[in-house]
This record gives sequence, C-alpha cells and structure tokens, in this order.
Amino acid sequence: MQDCDDDLQQSLETLDLMGEKLGALLFQFGYFNRTVFRSGGDFLVRLDPFLKKLPKRYKFAVEIRNKNWFSKPLFDLLRAHKVACALIDQAWMPRVSEIFEKFDPITADFTYIRLLRDRKGIEEQTKIWDKVIVDRSKELMN
Repeated sequence: MQDCDDDLQQSLETLDLMGEKLGALLFQFGYFNRTVFRSGGDFLVRLDPFLKKLPKRYKFAVEIRNKNWFSKPLFDLLRAHKVACALIDQAWMPRVSEIFEKFDPITADFTYIRLLRDRKGIEEQTKIWDKVIVDRSKELMN
C-alpha cells in the first residue's frame, strides 16, 4: 500500500481494456501477524492514505483475514471512501451473520461476497467441482 502509485496506475490502465465488463476490484489482504501490524488500528493508519488515492471511477472492495479487525473504525473508514468490505465465508473467519449482529458492514453501493468456507475439508471429500458438496442455501436466504 506504500510506494505503489505507478503499479496501481499501470494495473488500472490494463484493466480499463475490459471496458464495461470490468466489475469491482478486490484488494485481498492475507492474515497479518503482530510483527507486520500490531493491531487493526495500525492497519487502518496505512489503509486510509491508500484508499484516498483510489480513482473514484472504479468500484473497490477490501478483504481482510484478521477476524479481530472487524470493527466500527474499519467499516467507517471503508464507508468514507465508498469501498466495499468483502464479506467472506471462510472457515476461521466470523460468519457473515455474526458480523451483521455487531456492525453495519455495508460500506458501498454494492456488496462483495466470497463463498470460500473450508476448501481443504471439501477437497477431502472430492477433487471434482461438478456438484454441491456443502449446501449453503439456508445461509444465503438470511
């Protein structure tokens, strides 16, 4: 997120080739341990200036993998920049319903949802992705 202006600009120019087919762009951050960021607040201090630089003509989403970083300050920051918080259904992350119980995670005029869950557990059951292995219909209806 630092010293990446040229890389970001080049990436966006390349993505512009997609024209009207271009959807939301996801910034997917992996899990950060305390040697990288002592807290979610430290992450937000780095994220804010990055989000300020993003061109308004695109739709962006941010995905974090630190479950304890879901907080009002995170959602307020994303909302201030009209960036969606990517809601992920990952085995070790809080369920989307749990996030909604504590916060208003809708931070943009669109929602970015990733249905991942426990890929390793699913791969123990099958390596062929041609059928439903875990039926999430009930969760999707809520």
